[in-house]
Amino acid sequence: MSCVNIAPQDDVAVLRLTNGVTNAIGPRMLQEMSDALSGIGAEYRAVVLAGGEKFFSIGLNIPELLGMEETAIWDFLTGFDRLVMDLLRLPVPVVCSIGGHATAGGTILALACDVRLAASGRRLMGLNEIQLGVPVPFVADMLLRQVVGDRQATRMMVTGELVPAESTVAWGLVDSVHEPGQLETAALARARELGECPQPAYAVIK
Repeated sequence: MSCVNIAPQDDVAVLRLTNGVTNAIGPRMLQEMSDALSGIGAEYRAVVLAGGEKFFSIGLNIPELLGMEETAIWDFLTGFDRLVMDLLRLPVPVVCSIGGHATAGGTILALACDVRLAASGRRLMGLNEIQLGVPVPFVADMLLRQVVGDRQATRMMVTGELVPAESTVAWGLVDSVHEPGQLETAALARARELGECPQPAYAVIK
């Protein structure tokens, strides 16, 4: 079973994470996401990145990484940074549909999107790396500061607190909150709206 699925919705691609309940990011999922992103910007006018209803993504698959050789771990982490940058640099609008918890690496993926929509209810977000004794990756640090500002970013990273997605609207981490059954419809509508922008200009602005 694949870890990533692309479902065309007219001129919008729904890129869905399908790696079990938690959508933990390991080497296989990393490779499949990288492959999916390689041509998606040329085929569609916009992308919706979605996960599951319980977890958008729990982040990196720590148990799997701990079983890898040190050089393989560093290769994976470098590859994850590259994936985030590829997502950030897609020349078309990317709307993140956060239907479940998005923690650590899951929040990082969301940060690389242009717009973040979340389901109402107890959907937690945050960068809790400090609680594992590791620093937030540099790329994620820069993205977070760009999105929520230095003061709020520092607070989020130092505390490692996971908070309901709807509580982050005031910070700008999430742009809007929707009823769970209406989230993906709203994400598609926003993607189509942004997809109407002149693509060359949008790509340069990104």
